[in-house]
Amino acid sequence: PSGYSTYPDSVEPSGVCDVDMLVEPKGFREVAKIIANLSEGNFVQSWRHEATAIRYEIVSYTDERVLVSLGLDVCCDFRSPGAVFMSPEEFLAHRRRFRQVLWIPAPATEFAYYLVKRLAKSLRLKPFDARQGARLSELYREDPTGCLRQLARFFPAVEAQLIAAAAESGHWEPICRQSARLFKIMLRKMGREHPLNVLRYWVAEFWRRITRIAQPTGLMVALLGPDGAGKTTLMARVKQDLSQVFRHDRSYHLRPHLEGARRVPGGVSDPHAEPPRGVIPSLAKLGYWWVDYTVGYFLAVVPQLVRCTFVLFDRYYHDLLVDQRRFRYGGPVGLARFVGRFIPQPHLVILLDTPPEVAQARKQDITFAEAVRQRGAYLQLVRSLPNGYVVDASRPLEQVATETEKIILDYLAERTARRLGLKGSR
Repeated sequence: PSGYSTYPDSVEPSGVCDVDMLVEPKGFREVAKIIANLSEGNFVQSWRHEATAIRYEIVSYTDERVLVSLGLDVCCDFRSPGAVFMSPEEFLAHRRRFRQVLWIPAPATEFAYYLVKRLAKSLRLKPFDARQGARLSELYREDPTGCLRQLARFFPAVEAQLIAAAAESGHWEPICRQSARLFKIMLRKMGREHPLNVLRYWVAEFWRRITRIAQPTGLMVALLGPDGAGKTTLMARVKQDLSQVFRHDRSYHLRPHLEGARRVPGGVSDPHAEPPRGVIPSLAKLGYWWVDYTVGYFLAVVPQLVRCTFVLFDRYYHDLLVDQRRFRYGGPVGLARFVGRFIPQPHLVILLDTPPEVAQARKQDITFAEAVRQRGAYLQLVRSLPNGYVVDASRPLEQVATETEKIILDYLAERTARRLGLKGSR
């Protein structure tokens, strides 16, 4: 983009790099196009965490494993809860070279940005630490006059002197103890002196939340498969590997469980021990499940998806269509299929396909003949779904996890390109 500034925020031990980047307002789409045309990465995620700030996730992987390579925070001003604090022109006006590669803000501008950012995060119980204070002191020593001017702009005289003393001495303990109070004082000063900045923040924030609800950035995935397929182990692995792509993760067993039920540790040891219920109790249970899936989806799952949560289901309604006896369902199977049409569907349904002999070697909760029947029923069901995928779960966990993660990442990349109007840009 014409005129930009970047600031390396952190490099994780795993090799994941986070970068903060400032662009002119018209530069958002140009950045998205550049990312979409990268030859060594997949543009898998884009969520607007502020009205003028978007988080981009670029993932690269080999045939052996998935690697999250870059998290890019792109904004066109600096705003934090309650107000707009700094304009893009202020960042770009006095930018300077960093290692002959990147542009970064002037010392006083970076000092003000980083200070306000850390004070805002203290409201979420993330106080200063020694490393952050040391960086602020470094910036202060580069331009004391400019930093004092920035402090006078955001704080009353007493608080500005307190922060200046901490920056000069390097002792940030008093600021750490009072960080939440200092942010509230700064916000009140902004409200008195720049009320339009506060209004701009809340109007834009309202619109951002509406768009987040209309286009949730989370993902709902259901893992199907017989006992012994390795669903629980795979869920833990996938959540760990894709932790940088989503802000949160949440796991469910079979359904949302609005009544608060929890899965029994270790699962069911003998799923066919009890006989099916009668027709009337089975129909009542079918109606209850429909309510749980439907109401639970809107009350529990949708809010998670809006917050960019990776929602994983270990089993889903489809399991009832394959194994009625497990759930003691004695009603018409055709009615269960009909009700299933009105159950909210996951974005992806992934079957961990396991040959009966492999599943029996891992778990012998059902007979071999039943394992053969279930495998055929699962394959037929999932292959009939437009969002269904089959993964060979007889292989080592590393290979199963890699294939599953690629299915998820390919879906995210296609969705991101479609939402941003970037399909065919590469």
